[in-house]
Amino acid sequence: MNHPLLAIQHVTLSWNKGERGVRGENARRQFPLAYPLAPLISAKDVMIDRKSFFQEDDRFLSVEQKLGHSLREPVFFYDSVEELNLTNLSLCHTNDQVTVTFFYDERRSGKPIRRGHNQDFHNLDSSFYRKDVLNETAFILYKHQYGRVIFNERMTDWDTGAWYYHLQIYNLVFLAGEMLTKDLFIQRKPDYEYRQLAVLH
Repeated sequence: MNHPLLAIQHVTLSWNKGERGVRGENARRQFPLAYPLAPLISAKDVMIDRKSFFQEDDRFLSVEQKLGHSLREPVFFYDSVEELNLTNLSLCHTNDQVTVTFFYDERRSGKPIRRGHNQDFHNLDSSFYRKDVLNETAFILYKHQYGRVIFNERMTDWDTGAWYYHLQIYNLVFLAGEMLTKDLFIQRKPDYEYRQLAVLH
């Protein structure tokens, strides 16, 4: 059986206005950025392990703890990186490397709007042509390398209009055919880390 080319762990932490103060912020500094991986076998090229947490005061609750019943979080498998549809991230696999690009997704991203370097500003064939939004290479992964993207955002609840907040973490390991292991994302520090952390009002 083939093993994945690329393993991704997407971790989301959500909190409300009550956790915006000093105590909540200090607690978030202790929030783990990566987690063990459940035993998995895949014959596809890309694996995404999704994990969601909720902050209540200075505690972090998993989906299972929040809902009060057992719920296994989803793991998705894809045949190629071209099938992925990740918020604020695009991946390109060519010549034994994976290029990870961070961009501000105007349709799905929260506030604040990320301005800055747009590497496709003059590219007529790009959807970012002449757009004043951030769109840049975060890093390039080569075989056996590990990268991490971290960003935050303020969202608005469609029903109540209330604000809530997200910390989004993408851990990416270019396996190049290696086996998935439980400690894949926690056994070592990333080779690269890209951060887009704004002050959230």
